[in-house]
Amino acid sequence: MCHECAAGSQSVPWEDFRHQPLWGHHLFPERPWRESNPPAICEIPFNSATPEKMIKRDLFHNTKVGVLRDFCGSSIMLILHFGFFNGPRGEVSNSRDALLERAHDHFLWYCKTTSHYPALRSFTPIFFNATRSWHHAWVNTKASDTTIMIGWIKVLAHACLCETQDERQKAALETIIKAATWVQGWERIVYGHGLWLTKTCGAVLYEYFHDFIQAYNKLAHMCLYSFRVPGFAMKAKLHMLTHTKYELYCQLMDPDTIWVLNPAIWSCDMCEDVVGKLSRLSRRVSPQIPARRTLDLYLIKCKAAYGRYKEIKSVYKTKLKKRHPKK
Repeated sequence: MCHECAAGSQSVPWEDFRHQPLWGHHLFPERPWRESNPPAICEIPFNSATPEKMIKRDLFHNTKVGVLRDFCGSSIMLILHFGFFNGPRGEVSNSRDALLERAHDHFLWYCKTTSHYPALRSFTPIFFNATRSWHHAWVNTKASDTTIMIGWIKVLAHACLCETQDERQKAALETIIKAATWVQGWERIVYGHGLWLTKTCGAVLYEYFHDFIQAYNKLAHMCLYSFRVPGFAMKAKLHMLTHTKYELYCQLMDPDTIWVLNPAIWSCDMCEDVVGKLSRLSRRVSPQIPARRTLDLYLIKCKAAYGRYKEIKSVYKTKLKKRHPKK
């Protein structure tokens, strides 16, 4: 299931998240395409032995619009399962829609008190991709909203931890808090440093990645065996994040390494947005089709500006003719 290693085969489990996973000894064993029909990228001079190394891992899509979406959706659904948003029986509805609406109200208050402006408008079962009880929840958020939700989940889990006496719930909430803290930690390092990291910063970043992956794995196990609810699905992007972590590990173990390459070098964060007015405009349109709505509004603005320009140009020409009439 991985173009970089033999993970998923009978003897090499892809869910191996240890410091030295088994698939780490089976990197690039064969080409991920048919030799008789290679893709066009093989024509680019890169590495004749392992041309697939040209395909880089995008930390942005593997985390903010990847595994962190699953973490946010599953964490919220697990907290709802614990009953922290339930109202008095017989007085108010405790359906999934009602619980998500109350959770969204709490999220809005968090955003107001922390001066955040999310693009999402509501919490619904469709937004969480969990219209049935057996669905693994994940939120269909923009990357910026995912980051906001991580901070909110950390605050929410702290509040819920003070309200429960159930030891299993406490263990799950503490793990959620730690996982959210480690996410915020690696984002500070990745986006707060330049292209190269010192070995110390690289080691801290590795710890954040490793601890989060272990916490995610633990929460998936708890959902399956302790609470009997679906959550924290194991997807390919989690395995890709593990590859990023293992790559850091190999650099840190090399005694000749002085600087560690920042994993954000291959991220597409900046490609997903633009700077200036268009950036602000893209955060004020529907998150379902942001590219189309942004272009629509931009073209409307251009047409209005062009009309205004023609009007001003016409007035200027009229004044110019009055000042310099033709003889």
